[in-house]
Amino acid sequence: MENQLAELKNEIEFLRDEVAFNRLVFASLYRKLSKEARKQFEKELSNDVAHAALVSEQAKFQIHLQRFLNLVQD
Repeated sequence: MENQLAELKNEIEFLRDEVAFNRLVFASLYRKLSKEARKQFEKELSNDVAHAALVSEQAKFQIHLQRFLNLVQD
């Protein structure tokens, strides 16, 4: 059990480092974009985030609905 916990902690630390690295790469690439390209990217990113939030909420609703139906059927 302790080994599994240590492995999970190592995995979390690795993922944190990977996210930090990806942020640096993204920032470097983002700075090289023209002002117009930045605006377009930000607009697309905003739309993607809004869509992801909607999909996430729909998925949560689907899970709760399924749990409710399972409860009613039992």
